Amino acid sequence: NAIAQTAIGQLDVKLTPLAVANMMATISRGGMKRSVRTATEIDYNQPSGVTLTTFPKQTLKGDQLDSYTIMRIRELLRGVVENEKGTGHRLADALYPIAGKSGTAETDQGHTNEWFAGYFPADNPKYAMVVVDLDQHPGDHKTYEIYKDIVDQLYQNDQQTQ
Repeated sequence: NAIAQTAIGQLDVKLTPLAVANMMATISRGGMKRSVRTATEIDYNQPSGVTLTTFPKQTLKGDQLDSYTIMRIRELLRGVVENEKGTGHRLADALYPIAGKSGTAETDQGHTNEWFAGYFPADNPKYAMVVVDLDQHPGDHKTYEIYKDIVDQLYQNDQQTQ
């Protein structure tokens, strides 16, 4: 039951937001699958900057999608935002170009679980992210506003550190 409560989806199709974010990261990397890391290293809190341990990138084994399939998926995800009729078109004016996919799952109380998952900048991906809004009133679509705000803030932070 705990896993079901942390997953989003319709009926028997359930995915965690972390799994969806990792899927978007895999697509953005051209199909290269990697394990999710919550940290890259742990440092002692001292001025000397001594690193206690590091967590290297780990490639996952298993079948890979072919390069043509990945290219088409990336085109379609970009179209979700670029196309005026795309469900993510509200994100078209974000400071980083976004590629992604929206999703809506109905709940038994007449509300919806809504999410947007994607990566950005679409042409040279650096980030993958999922925003989920559980138990939402149908039509509110706050996920787009939240997603765009985070993307724009990351863009501004990146510009300051360059």
